[in-house]
Amino acid sequence: MLEGVKRLFEKKVGITAAQAIGYKEFKDFFEGTSSLEDVVTLIKKNSRKYAKRQLTWFRKLPNVRWVIIE
Repeated sequence: MLEGVKRLFEKKVGITAAQAIGYKEFKDFFEGTSSLEDVVTLIKKNSRKYAKRQLTWFRKLPNVRWVIIE
């Protein structure tokens, strides 16, 4: 993932792509102000927060049918 993100930053991708979870967290790493460990921790944190927002959104919709897969 690191190499893929590095290539995108080198190409100066659009604002939308650069704001995606898993990409934006690398900005400080490439600027030398953050470690790779910090980036991984931040990606995990932001992913959990996003998933929580999704669940909150879907719980409000009356026609959502939840399927439990075991």
